[in-house]
Amino acid sequence: MLKSFKYRLYPSENQADYLNQNFGATRYLWNHLVENFNSYKKGEVATKVNEKTLKEEFLFLKDVISYALQQKRLDFDETKKQFFSKTRKTKLGRMKFKAKGRCADSFRLPGQSVGFNECIDFEKNTIKIPKISPIRIVIDRKFKGQLKSITISKNKANQYFVSVLVDEPLELKQNAGRSIGIDLGLKHLAILSDGTKVDNPKWFSLARAKLN
Repeated sequence: MLKSFKYRLYPSENQADYLNQNFGATRYLWNHLVENFNSYKKGEVATKVNEKTLKEEFLFLKDVISYALQQKRLDFDETKKQFFSKTRKTKLGRMKFKAKGRCADSFRLPGQSVGFNECIDFEKNTIKIPKISPIRIVIDRKFKGQLKSITISKNKANQYFVSVLVDEPLELKQNAGRSIGIDLGLKHLAILSDGTKVDNPKWFSLARAKLN
């Protein structure tokens, strides 16, 4: 069963600069993909644009995490697939550009790119992602199971977060082999089939008496 856990990040100044660099690079890639898609005209040969071709022209893209660019391009491919889907009930409009300061800053990394569960140190309260030293993280609850992906994000208050998608095993309660019937009543809140009686607390009557 997939579950998401969100934690607060406290990057240093240099770490924050690098995270912002990745936010900008993934946004830059998305906008180029949108521009190329929107400029396509029927009958023309589509120009191939992806993170690899853009790295040859825009060298600064080589400085960021390659998996972040790859995941953003996969997001675009999925959106494009939904755009052309004939079975989709709600038709998607043309994909829009992402403007700095107006759209959410985020990038996603697959589990294999961060060493799956090894990226989070619950004892040191840190998380490790490629090309950067471990970032301090506030862990309010631990997760179990296999880490599938992480998403680094920043809100408009310049607060950083990481959402961890985990595949946790579904723990089914063992069947005790017993069942019991419950009869709701007025004098008693409930009477169980084994004879147990649950008194009616009569909260409404007590509250009304206090008001009077």
